[in-house]
Order: sequence, then C-alpha cells, then structure tokens
Amino acid sequence: YLTMEISGIHLDVTPDNLGDAAEDFAGLGYKHIALDLSLNYRLDTFTNRLLLNDFKVDAPGLGTLRTSFHMSNFHMDKVMEGRVEGVIIEDFFLNFTDDSLLRKLFTIAAETEPEFVDFFIQGLEEDLALAREEFNERGARSIGELISFLRNPQALSMSVNLQRPVAVRNVFLFKKISELLTLFAITFEAGPEA
Repeated sequence: YLTMEISGIHLDVTPDNLGDAAEDFAGLGYKHIALDLSLNYRLDTFTNRLLLNDFKVDAPGLGTLRTSFHMSNFHMDKVMEGRVEGVIIEDFFLNFTDDSLLRKLFTIAAETEPEFVDFFIQGLEEDLALAREEFNERGARSIGELISFLRNPQALSMSVNLQRPVAVRNVFLFKKISELLTLFAITFEAGPEA
C-alpha cells in the first residue's frame, strides 16, 4: 500500500532532466516544467487485486492527468513477464485536461503533416457517421468535439470511463474509436482557450 504526494517539482527542459524528450519539449517552446504528483495504490497479493485508487500529474501550463483503475486476477510475476491472460480491468477512469501540450502538438502536426491530419479527420468523420447511424448520441458528440479540436486546436478535455469489466488482452483488439466506445465511455470536450 502506498500513498504519497510530491509538490513543487521544477524541471529545466534539458537532456539531463528529460533525456531525448528535452529537444521535443524545447521545440514546443517549453523551458521549464512544474509538476505536482499524487499517488494512492494497493497491491493485494492475497486476493490478486491491483487497486490504483488515484494517480494525478498536474503540470501547469501543459495539462493535468488523473487516473484510477482496479484489476482482478492480477499476478505480479506473470504481468512482469508480459503475460496478462486472465487479468480483468474491473473499473477504469482517466481524465486529461490540456493546458497547451496537445494544442501545440496538433498545431505543429497540421503544419508539418497536413495530409496525415486530413486522413485522421476523415477516419473520425466516418466514425461520426457510424455513431449517428447507430443512434449513439454520446459517441457522436464526443467524436464531433474531437474533430472540432483537430480543425481548430483550442482547449480540450478527455475523459475515459470503463462501462463494464473487460479482459486486458481484449482492449488491444480494437482498431477504431467507434469500436472502443463499446467498452469505454470516451468523451471529448473542446472549447475556447482558457
């Protein structure tokens, strides 16, 4: 069992602090990164459950990530070997609120790889049409919000909630957002810059 909070981490964007990622962050205009971290988890080897009750990374100026999940049939020795058969995700929540990181990345992608961005948006538009055909209003709204963000990157928040327990290996079988929406309630909120 572990609960911890670390506040006031300040990193200069240098290879010593960020390795190869330093050049990427510097290219996006970041010189310093401030972080606050919190973690609360429990690994119960008696019941073979992993409980990540809360993990939060708050990086003002970049974004905030918060997640939690509970897994059953979790055998650490097998998972460390890459064997996840039988591991069940009982519940899962993730939220990312962008302060600037995604906005900058998608703006650069639109400038340097416009064909790829157009291709990606076309795929999302197909997913949007499918969600509408299937009367999946929540899915259609979320995909529409993501398309709006990609066309005009401003504020973006993404939340993911597992709708029912699922085997870990099954998650990797899906190839389209519309397919993932059958397991997860994924919502995107796009809006004006904060």
